[in-house]
Amino acid sequence: MKALGKLLELNSILLAIFGISIFGSMRSLTKAVLKRQDEKKKEKESMNKALVAIMHSLIYSACATHLTVGFISLDDLDDLSYLFRAYKGLGGNGTGETIYLKVANLPNKKEKK
Repeated sequence: MKALGKLLELNSILLAIFGISIFGSMRSLTKAVLKRQDEKKKEKESMNKALVAIMHSLIYSACATHLTVGFISLDDLDDLSYLFRAYKGLGGNGTGETIYLKVANLPNKKEKK
């Protein structure tokens, strides 16, 4: 009980001198931390969307090329598969999967070195 009395006394002094109490400053600090966490979350979501968009473009470009030539090398298929798994893991949609599966079913030819 004595500690509570000292805390309240300290709180009153701080309130009188600085115009803010211990509890008010804790509340302000908590609000600031929560706001920063929310900003970081939104930033991460935006980065994720940007990454998915870039990967989507790369997948479509590679797939269009291979569908045009009618085959895909095993090395290119491996690279495309790696990219597609990451894209899908980040929430990429089914249209990317449709075109990827078409390319994955193309005949394989060795790449000329």
